[in-house]
Parts: sequence; C-alpha cells; structure tokens
Amino acid sequence: MKKFSIISGTAFAALSVAFGAFGSHLLRESLMNSGYYETFQIAIKYQMFHALGLIICGILLNSYNSSLINFAVGGFFIGIVLFSGSLYGISLMDLKFFGILTPIGGVAFLIGWISLCAWGIKLPNNS
Repeated sequence: MKKFSIISGTAFAALSVAFGAFGSHLLRESLMNSGYYETFQIAIKYQMFHALGLIICGILLNSYNSSLINFAVGGFFIGIVLFSGSLYGISLMDLKFFGILTPIGGVAFLIGWISLCAWGIKLPNNS
C-alpha cells in the first residue's frame, strides 16, 4: 500500500498541475462561458490537497504499518476519483448527473482524514 500511495499521490499531483494549466490556458474562456470555471478549479484544488495526503500516507507507511493509514489511502484515492472526477465530468462535458458522485467522494475524503486522525490518536506519545 506504501508504494501505491506514493505512486498514485504523485501521479494525481502531476495531473492536478496539468489540468490546472490546461484549464487556465486552453479552456478558461470556454469554462467561464459555461459557468463551470470555479467548479473546475475546485476539482483541481481538492485533487492536489488529497494527492499530498496520499504521499504523506505513503511516507508514514514507511515507518508505521497501520490499517488506519491504509484506510486513509483508500479514502483519499476514492475521494479523488469520485469528487474531483465528477466535477471534471460536470465542468468539461456538462454531465450533471455526475453530481451524485461528488458528495460520495467528499465523504470518502472525510473518512480518509478521520482515519488518519484516529491513527494519530492511537500513536504512543514517545513516537
């Protein structure tokens, strides 16, 4: 899970930068005209935040073997796919029915952060 976390985190981070450049330079006018520019930007921002979360989890897994950290990895990965992915679908292809996936992805993000917090709570004070 450590390798998956670091590879997926860095890949999602790189894609976030690429999508940001693509959206700001090539699609800005189209996204502004459709009213989806902000939606696209939110997708990029949340993807990057949680890509960094994945990388942090991978680094933590190098020292700690914890099912809670692994659960956080799953939450962040699923969250990026569902939350950011649905917002990309909405903003780029006007697939409004993808909106049902956005809150599910948001819940996955929360599960990831709560899992990481629970791991921190369980961590001994001398660690």
